[in-house]
Amino acid sequence: MKQIAFESYGFSRNYISMIETEKRSLNENMLRNVYDAICELSNCDYQQYYSYNEFIKSPVEQAREWLEQHCNLQDALNQYETFNKIASDFDLIEYKIKIETLLGLHYVKNDKLLAANGHLLKAIGYCIQVSKNPASLYEVVGTNYITLGQYQEAISILQLSINCQEGDRGRNINRIRYYISLCYLNEAKYEKSLEWITPVLEQNEYLQPKAAAYLIKSNILKRQGRDDLGRELLLELINNPFYEDYLGYAYHNLGYSFKDSGLYQQALDCLKIALPLRETVKQRSITKCLMGEVYFRIGNYEKAHSLLVEVKDIIFHKGSFEQQEATLEWGLDLYWETQDFESMLILLEDIQKLVDKEILDEFIYTKFQNRLYKRIMNDVLGQQKDLNEYRILLDAIT
Repeated sequence: MKQIAFESYGFSRNYISMIETEKRSLNENMLRNVYDAICELSNCDYQQYYSYNEFIKSPVEQAREWLEQHCNLQDALNQYETFNKIASDFDLIEYKIKIETLLGLHYVKNDKLLAANGHLLKAIGYCIQVSKNPASLYEVVGTNYITLGQYQEAISILQLSINCQEGDRGRNINRIRYYISLCYLNEAKYEKSLEWITPVLEQNEYLQPKAAAYLIKSNILKRQGRDDLGRELLLELINNPFYEDYLGYAYHNLGYSFKDSGLYQQALDCLKIALPLRETVKQRSITKCLMGEVYFRIGNYEKAHSLLVEVKDIIFHKGSFEQQEATLEWGLDLYWETQDFESMLILLEDIQKLVDKEILDEFIYTKFQNRLYKRIMNDVLGQQKDLNEYRILLDAIT
């Protein structure tokens, strides 16, 4: 509408300009008169879309209402730039925190952890701007880094989470100590790992992190070559009636220890006990995968192949960096031993697709390619085998 149209209602063009540029404010009577004028000039069309209550809302109130209506996953995915611009223009930082957290947790659920951490770190930055505690977000980012095998990044972020803890500090801090200890364990820094896990073992208030601490310490002892002491610790956990809920973890880790010691029958016995005690599809898949490796080691290739095919997708999507890498290693060993190049190619294709989707770390795929290439070259150069026998595999990895 042109400004001149309002002159017959007592509003000069200059006055309308000052209202539009917010140099003049309107009292309630004047607001009502302007609204009535707009409705009349639009032949009541305006009134169909905007009530008087909508009309008198400030720009900030309108922006907040729009953000509230569109603060959902579907709109976050489809209107991310628009949402962010409106929140930025009106300095509504709390909605930027909401939308980044919403997207971050969505990508965690869909195993896109790099994308998840990108959004969650933005949410943390916005939390700091408005003095909102980001402790829980730090923890999610840290555990994502652990799954990705980025342990130093995980340690740094998790220590920040500890520094921000409020409320039930004991439960949260013991849980985060476990995660940091796990990072040091995976980096083969066993003394540092013990340093972080010992306070968790020494407390008796929180059973879940203490049970997890038993598993960490038994792993440390195993990797230090003290397998018997590690197994004694697991048996202590198994025989304690207070830890009945954690028997699945304990028997799985005991089977893992026996496997690493070459005691394959004892390993299978423990893993068969563990399997029905495992509570989730992911946990059962991890145990089945370990059983598959044991079957491979004892020469039952058919059973090993069957278990690998059954669980590999879940391991590659949901497993930790170490579990993914270990599965690929024994899978490669299995298919090389049986000369099952067709299954090897399928495995290669599966990994490549997951790398392209940023679900699997490219480092794992590159390492797999290199190991396969070395094996081919060792056969060709060391055993004088015909290179053409491996042409299908070489084409796939080059």
